[in-house]
Amino acid sequence: MAFAIRIPTVCFTLAILLAGCGQPKGEAKYRTGLKELARGRTAQSIQAFEGSLQQSTDTNRNPLAYNYLGVAYYKAGQLNKAIASFEASRKQAPLLPDPVYNLAVLMVEQNQDSQAIGLFEKAGLMDMKDSRPYEYLAMLYCRRKQWSEAQRVLVEAEKRSPQSPRVMTAMAVLELQTNNVQKAADLLMEALERDKEYAPAIFNLAVLNQSWLKNNDQAAAYYKDFIRLTVDSKLADRARQALLELKQAPEAPASPGPMLKTQDKAMPTTPEWRTDERRPADNPAPELLEYRELLGAAKQKLVAGQPDEALKYLLIAEDNAQ
Repeated sequence: MAFAIRIPTVCFTLAILLAGCGQPKGEAKYRTGLKELARGRTAQSIQAFEGSLQQSTDTNRNPLAYNYLGVAYYKAGQLNKAIASFEASRKQAPLLPDPVYNLAVLMVEQNQDSQAIGLFEKAGLMDMKDSRPYEYLAMLYCRRKQWSEAQRVLVEAEKRSPQSPRVMTAMAVLELQTNNVQKAADLLMEALERDKEYAPAIFNLAVLNQSWLKNNDQAAAYYKDFIRLTVDSKLADRARQALLELKQAPEAPASPGPMLKTQDKAMPTTPEWRTDERRPADNPAPELLEYRELLGAAKQKLVAGQPDEALKYLLIAEDNAQ
């Protein structure tokens, strides 16, 4: 499954933005850990967060530090230490949803679905605005062929993220699982109306055309678009393999063939509709701005609900100030 560990990015961004308000014990190393984690320097971020936790007695900051430490350990491939860090975060802040969600993700990756389901349900109740726990639950229920439960949690996800291309794509995958091909196609096309370059919807349209509608030309076109847009190398390899199979396949009939049972089809696995795609932003190059302008731009991005972009401006501002 694609990397899906959750970082509370708004807190992450504010932590750097407000860091100049004082230097409590362990604060400097905590800030260093945030910066190194944002830049992908995993070993350095682990060292910094561990140093901060050794020095700090801050009961508000330490649960966040443990969560970030778990993220860093996850990125470093040290899953047992990641789990221990998330558990420590939960113990110190039982109502913080992020470590609960992250533990659930790790349980999925270790095929402990029953534990993951309980954790995702808790995470969903802790943060009433976040749809992602319910999207993940839908994937797990689809894996178990519990279609009514999958439908239930996707309805809740849609309430929290109305018109989300990711949720629409998840709903489409569920419709395919239950052979509602036209409904699935409509949902995928609607997802592309919201984001014409949303790669998971394009991938599933390719699969739908290849496996259900037997429209190989259209399937090939979607696979090519997906390969051009995706950042997921494993799914890109799958798309390339599908293109090779389509080239070798005999001419398909113009109209769909007889409907096959769901279990007879090569159903795509579904991490694609859990992936938050990262594409280059359209904003001007932030390094051309002055320090005050960078801070202002960061605040605007944060207010606009774009914490990742805000964090980018803040890191550059801090570097320029040093």
